[in-house]
Amino acid sequence: MKKILIISILLTCSVFLHCKKLTLSESLKLAQRFNPIIKARKAEYRKSVYDYKKSTRLLLPDFNYSLSSQRSRTKYRDLSSTQFANFGSGTGTLQSYQTLNSSSYTMNTPVFNRKFSLMVRQSLVQQKITLYRYKMQMKEIEFQIILAYLKILKAKALYDLEKENLKLSELQFEMIQNRFNSGLTIRTDVLKGELAISEEKEKVIIANNNYTIACLELNKLIGWGIFHKFDPADIKLELKLSDIPGKMDYNRRYEYKILNEQKHLTEIQRKIVSSDNLPSLNLSSTYTKSDSEFYPDTNSTWTASLQLAYKFFDFGETRYGIKGAAQGIVAIQKEKDNLRDQITHQVYFKHLKAKEANDRLKIIENAIKLSNENYEIMKDQYLNGMVTVLDLTEAETQKSDTRSKMINTRYDYYISCYEKWYAQGKELEI
Repeated sequence: MKKILIISILLTCSVFLHCKKLTLSESLKLAQRFNPIIKARKAEYRKSVYDYKKSTRLLLPDFNYSLSSQRSRTKYRDLSSTQFANFGSGTGTLQSYQTLNSSSYTMNTPVFNRKFSLMVRQSLVQQKITLYRYKMQMKEIEFQIILAYLKILKAKALYDLEKENLKLSELQFEMIQNRFNSGLTIRTDVLKGELAISEEKEKVIIANNNYTIACLELNKLIGWGIFHKFDPADIKLELKLSDIPGKMDYNRRYEYKILNEQKHLTEIQRKIVSSDNLPSLNLSSTYTKSDSEFYPDTNSTWTASLQLAYKFFDFGETRYGIKGAAQGIVAIQKEKDNLRDQITHQVYFKHLKAKEANDRLKIIENAIKLSNENYEIMKDQYLNGMVTVLDLTEAETQKSDTRSKMINTRYDYYISCYEKWYAQGKELEI
């Protein structure tokens, strides 16, 4: 166990020592190895596999072997009888010891037992349910990691943007300071430039904190106890917004598959209850061998029996059990209908969100060109003394806000597309 832990730590350290950037695929692999929820679901699935193997024993013969040894003491008080003449004559008390050894072999096998067969099928269905839960958890963690990785990229882009804005404010302040030293502007413009630098520094601190928080969320999903601040690798996302399908395949969602198997499981449970009214046939065979010191002959016996069992009356237990299982099937069917409605609503809602972000992207791309052009014009006019520093600062703010909107809208579009694919149960494009 210690060796496995040391190897895992070395593999983890090698990721950060040899890779300057953490890729999305590496994040997913690390989560499969360290995420505690995935480990728990995997252990549940393994347990269900062993439970199924254990249940198959119900249909196989059962062999038993027993060995016993008995030693007894016997007292004889009347020695006048001819039966004990070999012990002597006269009256008195004599005791003897006797040892009895015996061994037996027993085999029991079900010839016909509907209930045992159904219990094996029940265990197999439970195994499938735990497998679907494990895969569903894997898919959910994968989806959450993709969203967390996109949030890191978004936070990193905003952090880089704020640092660029800070450099731009410092260059702009240097320009204002030179004009003030030359007597071309007033002291108020210098103070406004210093104030703009202070505001940009505050924005840089906030953006850096948001970037750290986004990394912390990814750390939590991966399952590391030690915090690492990631430098995310750039990924090229060229997602195309597809149309809403006219007919959706709900079986792609593991939640829907689980409900199908739970319905099947409830039907099996109903059959198990009703099987109590069916007869069961069992074959039993025993071979016994014994020997004794008192009786030197060895005795051996072999018996075989065929047992037929049938329940005639159970005070309504079977009837009520069947009715309860039938209501359980109805409840699961209602849950399936509700899940279908939820999936349809999620797909349409995420499609509309992605379409909205896509339309906003087209508008913001044009707004960025206009804001850049406006800033260059205001900068030239300020140098020529045609506008005030307020006009220049406003143009710089518009340029920064437009770029920030572009980053937010782009990643909103990516997230909406992934959320739509996840709602449809499709494989996520990475």
